[in-house]
Amino acid sequence: MVTMPMAFVVGKFADRYGYRQFIIAGCLTAFLAMLTAAFSTQLWQFFLTQGVLQGACIGLILPVAMSFPAQWFRCRRGLATGIVIAGSSFGGGAGSLMAQQLLNRLGLRYTLIFYSFYHLFLMTLAVFMLQDRPHPHSARFTKAPIQWWDSTLFRKPLFWSVAIATLFVVFGYLPPYFYIQLYTMEKLPDLNPALYAVPAAVMNFSAAAGRTAIGLLADRIGVVNAFFVSVLISGCMQLLFWNFATSFPAIICFSILVGFFGAAFLSMTSVIGAKLFGVQNLATLSGILLLFNMPGNAAGSPLAGAIFSASGGNWHAAITFSGMCSVVGAFCILYARFKMEPRVFAIY
Repeated sequence: MVTMPMAFVVGKFADRYGYRQFIIAGCLTAFLAMLTAAFSTQLWQFFLTQGVLQGACIGLILPVAMSFPAQWFRCRRGLATGIVIAGSSFGGGAGSLMAQQLLNRLGLRYTLIFYSFYHLFLMTLAVFMLQDRPHPHSARFTKAPIQWWDSTLFRKPLFWSVAIATLFVVFGYLPPYFYIQLYTMEKLPDLNPALYAVPAAVMNFSAAAGRTAIGLLADRIGVVNAFFVSVLISGCMQLLFWNFATSFPAIICFSILVGFFGAAFLSMTSVIGAKLFGVQNLATLSGILLLFNMPGNAAGSPLAGAIFSASGGNWHAAITFSGMCSVVGAFCILYARFKMEPRVFAIY
């Protein structure tokens, strides 16, 4: 609930004052959130550190990180953005495996302290690699006042096609990550406990590969086409594969496929924005589109869990809800696709 409104505000300020300082602010906030969580002992303290502070960190970084590659790349924009966003998936996969081992050996407090300084080191390296390249007609050069509400954008059906697509996709994107471990534990109660975390880690590593590979595919077949195909396959994988995966190899195979195809939409959102609306105020547009992620981020997984509970522990109901959200999101983008390029097999 903190991340998306902040991403909207940060997008506006970043287009006006520059990207790099918001990345630095986000990195410092992330370090502070992790370090203070290490010394938290009550629920409200964890709420502030890992809820408010961590949400603020993501809100500071995400719209800028999504927009940075578009400043430097045009022909290979999808690949570049995919590689950048893939880092979050790779870090999530490696982090989940590392955290499990560190928690067993060090406990929660010292694991969080280790992570704080480990992240600070990596983030410091990342900051020194960043360089701004603003568009000549951006608000930074024109010195135009910040326009908080662009009513013309919200009157464009093209915008709503993209916005509603991202809204539905997030509802179908998160449940596999949240529930694959619980699903594995219920379906395979005799499995070695050390293996329960493997599907989620595999899903994250596969997402890193998928964001890069589908970013490359987007440069070849068109970013809107790639968005539609990857999201549709992700939804179908949930409906037709996860619904019937009852063995460990099947669950791992599903994790690879849904991670590969399902996570790519996030890296393509800003590329679609640049394709349809230009790069002059891309951080602003990325921040606005991230607002449409907020309902899915806040309620997608809880809603799937509520459906699971209300159906008496029926996994098919929760999985079908998640998969159908992805399928609906995929078809919502087709208005923008055929509005801009009516030919079925065109690159767009």
